Amino acid sequence: MNNEKLQVFENSNMFKIFVSYKSEYETISVKFKETLKLWGAGKLEIKSMADISAGEDYRSWITQCLKEANFLILVYTAPYASWDWCLYEVGMFDDGKRPITCVHNPEFDPPQPLNKFQNIPANVKGLKGFLKDLYGTAKFTGSENPINPGFANNKEERVRVSEELEELLRFGVAKQQYMNNYFKIHVKDLKRIKEEKIPKDALVETNAESLALFGLLPKDKWSWGDIENTVKKIGEVGWIDELNKAAYYAARNRIPDQITKKLKIEKRDETYRPVLYRVDYGTEKSIIFYSPFL
Repeated sequence: MNNEKLQVFENSNMFKIFVSYKSEYETISVKFKETLKLWGAGKLEIKSMADISAGEDYRSWITQCLKEANFLILVYTAPYASWDWCLYEVGMFDDGKRPITCVHNPEFDPPQPLNKFQNIPANVKGLKGFLKDLYGTAKFTGSENPINPGFANNKEERVRVSEELEELLRFGVAKQQYMNNYFKIHVKDLKRIKEEKIPKDALVETNAESLALFGLLPKDKWSWGDIENTVKKIGEVGWIDELNKAAYYAARNRIPDQITKKLKIEKRDETYRPVLYRVDYGTEKSIIFYSPFL
């Protein structure tokens, strides 16, 4: 960082951060911003578009904030939305002197234009190191006076905060998307999940929007066998096989492999990646698999 920028931070005793994100993930990004500010010891001023007052000129406000900021953090959640405006903010901010970091959901790679900057996966290891650098070193601030050395040197507390942020940035996205397209698969007896297959009579709970992806209409009950037969007609069976295998492993308390095959909806020109997001154990040996389509 150049001396001019370092002097700004030293004189004002306030390090200014701008957080860029997609508007549909405002709740997640605001919580991320507030967590960073909580440990800022009164030395962090963090702004994002959530702070814009009603009636204020959006572009002028953003431009001024980017001009004044010392550091930009882009919170990258998932690749299925357009990130053009966020990348535009990065371009406006980038002067080759001030630091830029992309904190990203580790399930997805950041956009290619961000590869030249430091990319931090939102897992405990990545976030723990990021917090130490932000609060305890000059890596981002350029200042000899750390923002919060007590927190930076408290490994246990950094791990705790990193776990909270991972839950927010990694799994919070899945929760949000789960409300749109998902399968909730009920198996009455987990012992019936054999040979990497979910029983065909397992009940599938979902919504009309998710059923529409497969050309299906809502009815009282859909079974896993119904879904498999429909998918076979479409021809995209790879993700079904991988989800069956992941469920088989999870039912036996083994870590499942990541689902890599994608669901392509040709008529809508859309592509989704199924994820085994959560497993709940019910009464009488029943098990429930939650699979959102990201």
